[in-house]
Amino acid sequence: MEALIQVDHGSRWLSLRDPVRIVEAWRPDQVADALRQTETSATSRGCHAVGFLRYEAGAAFALDVHPAGRAAPDLPLVWFALFDQAGIREVGRPAGAESYELGSLAPSIDRESFASRFQQIRRHIADGNTYQVNYTFGLRGDFRGEPRSLFADLVAAQRARYSAFIRFGRHAICSASPELFFRRDPDTVRLKPDTTKAAEAAEAASMWTLTTRPMKGTARRGRTTEEDAAEAERLRTSPKERAENVMVVDMMRNDLGRIAQAGSVEVPALFTLEAYPNVWQLTSTVTARTEARLDEIFAALFPSASVTGAPKIRTMQIIRSLEPGPRGIYTGAIGYLAPDGRAQFNVAIRTAVIDLHAGLLDFGVGSGIVWDSDREREYEECLLKGSILGRRPEPFELLETMRWTPGEGFFLLERHLDRLRDSARYFEFACVSDRVREIVDQCGRAASSVGRPLRVRLLLAEDGTARIEHAPLDLKEGAVSVRLATHPIDPSDPFLFHKTTNRGVYERARRPDCDDVLLWNPQREVTESTMANVVVEIDGRRVTPPIACGLLAGTLRAELLSKGEIVEGRVTIDDLLAAPRLWLINSVRGWCPVALVTGG
Repeated sequence: MEALIQVDHGSRWLSLRDPVRIVEAWRPDQVADALRQTETSATSRGCHAVGFLRYEAGAAFALDVHPAGRAAPDLPLVWFALFDQAGIREVGRPAGAESYELGSLAPSIDRESFASRFQQIRRHIADGNTYQVNYTFGLRGDFRGEPRSLFADLVAAQRARYSAFIRFGRHAICSASPELFFRRDPDTVRLKPDTTKAAEAAEAASMWTLTTRPMKGTARRGRTTEEDAAEAERLRTSPKERAENVMVVDMMRNDLGRIAQAGSVEVPALFTLEAYPNVWQLTSTVTARTEARLDEIFAALFPSASVTGAPKIRTMQIIRSLEPGPRGIYTGAIGYLAPDGRAQFNVAIRTAVIDLHAGLLDFGVGSGIVWDSDREREYEECLLKGSILGRRPEPFELLETMRWTPGEGFFLLERHLDRLRDSARYFEFACVSDRVREIVDQCGRAASSVGRPLRVRLLLAEDGTARIEHAPLDLKEGAVSVRLATHPIDPSDPFLFHKTTNRGVYERARRPDCDDVLLWNPQREVTESTMANVVVEIDGRRVTPPIACGLLAGTLRAELLSKGEIVEGRVTIDDLLAAPRLWLINSVRGWCPVALVTGG
């Protein structure tokens, strides 16, 4: 049995093995006692506890859920392992880097069944029974191999802060949750200096601060920094998204009020934007002071309001009547209890549960359905959430390729550095501008002794480490032979808009029978080549495609646009074939005439 859990807002990983005790609850009437046993054992024996509550544990708190035995009967409602020691480590692929195979994921309900449930939810909303229903279903697929490798890929792809991996018995749980259910920390309110009463001191010692951070509101990430900022602002100011977020915040305030010290429930942060690789999320923070035990906290808060709907009790009744079966660990909670009583639990979303004996993986998905939701879009978004499984993001660096010449130095240096900083903001790379410039200046001083043009590559890693590579620059004389790509690019790919070492789309397009390849999008609009921007002569004007078509904003392109030497305009493949002259442009090689090769 082993566990890895992300703590301290994602800054540390705890590694735990060989538990000294297991606490389980299989029936609703055992849940509260299991939580009390876990807390008592952890704090009295100085143990670390890691475990989970299934969504169906809500039955212990008089909430309407499916009977747990109808699915995954070998998973208890509550499970905790207690450990004498916890190590600190980095998450990653296990030693030996065992791989895994994941089959296609089949939904537990088809499109037609989803449509029927969708209409029933709308009727409940129309009748005033609910404002929103978080409807969920499962995806299932075959799984073979090492679950820790799947978990490492999930964590790398999601960049979540509340992830957890637990392998026990025949099961492995891989959770890359971005959502905090609650944290319990020692209360930060201090007694006044002149307070001497023993009762007040004892009260302060037993008081905790509870922090919840419900997540409600989603928008896609933009492809460029400018587009990304616009998407974030649209989410932050959307009346619909804000209303749904406030609804969940009000529910959390009400739930916290059941166990909070009078007047201590606060909302220190409302409508906070959080960036993830593919989406923006809108979160809010609700806090309270409490003396509640762990079982009392769960009785008041569980399950999170963000995974049920509003009002909570009635909506959970609707959920039970419409969902095909128990949710299991999905939308329950996975977390950690420290020897000093501190605790952290996530909302178990983005969570896969693997039956290692049967070779099956289950992954829950869902959506918050309101009156004006679109049925087809909601179903497609649910299926899309399953696409995070099996992704294996490769590490990459930001890249700027520059020309250095004696006398002139670095060509368009400021534009290159601005673009690097822009991409660093987008990908959340550390970027210390003074340090980057110092490295560039050092390279320039060293190049002065070479006395010939250089091709210089400036690379920036995620942690802010910058390095320089350089080589002699040999400029090719004459026209560049170019062919059209055989397949369109995907203009939603953000790596088309940022210069990085992730050049898969360009490498796949290259051909051995020409110098370069011109790319185009599904609208048959020319975008760029694999190495440069493109300029096409149309009606006497030199036209370059706009960024929105799916291309990198080259530094020479930007310079020429600012001087009015070229203009932006959409260029179709037909325009390209009919053009009297074509060029490729970049800051290293300048203007390169093109010889377009057709046929063959």
